[in-house]
Amino acid sequence: MDDLREILPIFSICSSNTFVLRASLKFLAKTDETILIESTSNQVNQDGGYTGMKPQDFSRMIMEEASKLGIRKERIVLGGDHLGPLPYRKLPPDEAMKRAKQMVWEYVKAGYRKIHLDTSFPLKGEEFSPRLAAERQAELCEVSEKAWKESGGEPPFYILGTEVPPAGGGKEREDYVTDPRELEETIQMTEEVFKKHGLDDAWRRVVAFVVQPGVEFYKDSVRLYERKNAEDLKRVIEKHGMVFEAHSTDFQPLERLIWLVEDGFHILKVGPEFTFKFREGIFALEFIAKELFGQDFGVSRTAIDVMGKNPQSWENYYGKEEKIFWKYSLLDRIRYYWGAEELRRSLEKLFKAFDGVEIPLGLVSQHFSEVFYSVLEGDVKPHAMELVEAKIQESVGKYMRAVSRS
Repeated sequence: MDDLREILPIFSICSSNTFVLRASLKFLAKTDETILIESTSNQVNQDGGYTGMKPQDFSRMIMEEASKLGIRKERIVLGGDHLGPLPYRKLPPDEAMKRAKQMVWEYVKAGYRKIHLDTSFPLKGEEFSPRLAAERQAELCEVSEKAWKESGGEPPFYILGTEVPPAGGGKEREDYVTDPRELEETIQMTEEVFKKHGLDDAWRRVVAFVVQPGVEFYKDSVRLYERKNAEDLKRVIEKHGMVFEAHSTDFQPLERLIWLVEDGFHILKVGPEFTFKFREGIFALEFIAKELFGQDFGVSRTAIDVMGKNPQSWENYYGKEEKIFWKYSLLDRIRYYWGAEELRRSLEKLFKAFDGVEIPLGLVSQHFSEVFYSVLEGDVKPHAMELVEAKIQESVGKYMRAVSRS
């Protein structure tokens, strides 16, 4: 990858769920497309993040899985999402930025080359300003450039912007769309700051800005993309020879994803939709197990128990009485809990029960209707693992079609 622009448009798999990653890689192995996989600063960082993985760990995991599938490493681009002080925003500014710089250093040293620098929020005891955000992006970019020059290889490419949708979906419905005049001012100011820091070469590798195009998903609704929202924004970004990166595109219909690409959003980020499909598949298998074996493996019940004991990943999004959303919310906060030991054991027992079992077509149609005809055609075997993977791959295929240049 000499230039990230050469592979655009592209969609970005933003997930640390190993099942989702494996299913996505299996789908993409059947193509000759370049693959973009990203981890966020909360998932993966120098402290291990909530996955327990450091950047080098995540990079190694992806490359090993890709190698098993015959995917050449040249076809994989690793991206760091929301890199900056986000995980440390409650610390004093100096300490938060010190840790953010260490994070960026480790990401780039681990071979990540698509770098989203996110400084779009105030730190402890301060007020946010676009100028401060630009200065911090430049400071982080300096670290990235030094890490690259020390480690060698292909140069990093940068994604910037100060109006960044929250990672993982919105808490409350908003109708905000970025003001094109503010975007113009932000680009000009950020370029000025980068050049003041001697980052002229790095600025030429700024590929995209993140804006709010009026796309978001919430616990029980999706804000669909409207093309009128991007008309003026598109004129601004094209003038600067850049494109947009669209966050929170999960659950957008195919037609609207295509509109986004046509309107200059050449990087479509998606993650919770894929883990939501994984959760759907697991719960579907649980229902099927009750029909076939007369046994309740307690996966969903265990999930609720684990979430109740450890509310930190959902309590800012749902109330204690909203257990329907603990399991079925589009925000899919349940994705943070699949690695819990009790839940992992339940999953292992569920999959083991289906070893060698061919699921009857009627149950496939009932619980995996979107892949029923693929099963009839013989493209998908009616086995538990393959059906869950196929459900995820239906969503992966939607994004692949949206960014297809053919």
